[in-house]
Amino acid sequence: MWRFRVVKRMRGAQGGYFDFPTAGTFASESEAREYAEAFAREQGAARVYGARIEVRTRKGGRSGHLGNTLSTYRSEDYMGGVQ
Repeated sequence: MWRFRVVKRMRGAQGGYFDFPTAGTFASESEAREYAEAFAREQGAARVYGARIEVRTRKGGRSGHLGNTLSTYRSEDYMGGVQ
């Protein structure tokens, strides 16, 4: 069973952020962070400016809670192959 998920976020035409579908789910936080960093690096290499790759916890029950964001990786931090 997964406990962490990786989600790509970007700013839309109206100025607010929106989430893409979940990119991956993981049982461990370390695996999720490794995947998120690699994903941000890939987005940076492709010159996708403004992508935010987030590691989040699993949603909490029936409360409608979206899960906590544990870390955020930004594509522009990886543009040009240098962090």
